[in-house]
Amino acid sequence: MSFSARRIKDFETLPSLIFGYDMPPEILRAFSFEKKLEESTGFLVKQGMATGDNERFLRLHFEVPLSRTQDSWPTYAKGGDFSMFHSDLPLVVDWRKDGHEIKERAAKEYGSETRTVKNQETYFQSGLTFSLVSQAGFSVRSLPAGCIYDMGGPSVFLNKSVSHWTALSMLSFLNSTPIQYILQFITDSRHWHVITIQSLPVPKLSTLSHEKLGHASYEIAKLAKKISASEEGTRLFSCPFLINPNGYSLHSIVTKHITIAKEIEKRFRILMPGIDVSVCEAYGIESNNITNLQTERIERAKETLLSTPVLVEEEFVHSVISWCMGVSLGVWSVNLARFFQEENEASFDPFAALPKYPPGMLQGPDGLPAKPEDVSSDYPVRIDWDGILVDDPEREDNIVRRVREVIEAIWKDRAEAIEKETCEILGIRDLRDYFRKPGNGGFWMDHVKRYSKSHRKAPIYWYLRSAKGNYGLWLYYHRLDKDILFKALLNYVEPKIRLEEDRLKTLRTRKEAAGSSGREAKQIEKDMDRQEQFVSELLDLKDKLRRAADFHLNPDLNDGVVLNIAPLWELVPWKEAKEYWEKLVEGKYEWSSIGKQLRERGVVKN
Repeated sequence: MSFSARRIKDFETLPSLIFGYDMPPEILRAFSFEKKLEESTGFLVKQGMATGDNERFLRLHFEVPLSRTQDSWPTYAKGGDFSMFHSDLPLVVDWRKDGHEIKERAAKEYGSETRTVKNQETYFQSGLTFSLVSQAGFSVRSLPAGCIYDMGGPSVFLNKSVSHWTALSMLSFLNSTPIQYILQFITDSRHWHVITIQSLPVPKLSTLSHEKLGHASYEIAKLAKKISASEEGTRLFSCPFLINPNGYSLHSIVTKHITIAKEIEKRFRILMPGIDVSVCEAYGIESNNITNLQTERIERAKETLLSTPVLVEEEFVHSVISWCMGVSLGVWSVNLARFFQEENEASFDPFAALPKYPPGMLQGPDGLPAKPEDVSSDYPVRIDWDGILVDDPEREDNIVRRVREVIEAIWKDRAEAIEKETCEILGIRDLRDYFRKPGNGGFWMDHVKRYSKSHRKAPIYWYLRSAKGNYGLWLYYHRLDKDILFKALLNYVEPKIRLEEDRLKTLRTRKEAAGSSGREAKQIEKDMDRQEQFVSELLDLKDKLRRAADFHLNPDLNDGVVLNIAPLWELVPWKEAKEYWEKLVEGKYEWSSIGKQLRERGVVKN
């Protein structure tokens, strides 16, 4: 069929009555003679849910209670950025009481819950999911079992007669360059509507092609999972090391990581063209028609697959220190790095439900987050089970000492050299400087960035800092309770003030004995001035902490990080805390537990 011989009836099989005058003959023929994706291929393409208020109903998986059940805060596939074959899926949705509040809101707003809670019969099924909108192109990834999906993340489901292997074959097929080639002729937008994907023609593939496509999807998804397991904050995080760190310098570990990444990239560059060849042959598309588009898609997919901090030396060091801090608080297991083992790849299933907890979490024999009694006496690091680390060189449980213990547990006699290398890479004098720096280049802001995803910011280690940063406390979000601020005052701040006030008294006594002139007297005056300022700084910290404690708030982690941290806005070096506090005082977030408590205490203005 030539371009000049087109007739109106040639376009009748195209979706949405598209006038495909410039469509290549082989594509037009496919729409005329091949089955559509939803006709009899065993796949259904469905639109997902709209919560109606994402700020209220969505959270990152690490900010909701660890004690949650899988069906109270299930994983939520929201679409998101371009990502082929695999995506981390960091969000969870409030589905307590079978989504009662979401449905109630929809019924109130629209008269029926089904206006926004669509296709509920497909929730929690495994399948494939894609982004409704993406300027980077169409991209599909596996949808594990146990998820709910958003209208921005439409999904493809299998009927019971379709195997997971066929689904893997379809994952490769939909991610292929020929599919993107076809889509550019039937939509000039970057909206990949359900009806458009439903109408894609699916040619009959040979058994060999099905096997090739399925194997390619499986291997690429497995490679993506391996990378994800090294990124803290992901659902599959184990530890920041892709290899056993023992005996290596940090630089050599990063070099090895880069080598692994290059091997993954090389394998990916082999697999993707192979996928495209099989799909081109099925459609009868000349491979040279897709060359430029193929190069663009491979580069973009490679960027998303390998965008990981373990490949940049400074970012890798950030991730190691963050992990060390988590180990000292009982979040992560130090043994995953001490006794490194390659995962049994035969057990990998891209459609299996995601684990409730990241594999790297320190867990007890019951599979739940570890409690003090779950950790044996020979565990190589001490854990601060109260969830508080102090920035005070004189305390046994000070943050630098605790992190140093983890480094020693991993690198043993090389620990001192590793710590020195850490400081050199980060451009800091010592680790204390790194923890005390509130802005870019310090631990706090790096942590905020690491725990910010999908338009939510949810740091789980909170830095409560004195005005000049000479003293501070770090609180672990998942150990918050109604007494934690009082414990911080009683066990840390007030004893420190008494100690420093005693030192000030000693200096004053020495000053009286030394008189008002002479070198010793002048030095004592300088020491007194510094000590008075430090005591004043500590008293100011105490006052601010006391103000927050005196609200007697009972933290509810279902509210999320930003609302729980808001009452500490005077202490944390983070403008978002103050912004959310002001909104709470104005009466916003009235649905939240903290909002209700503040209203009961007369804090809310209206």
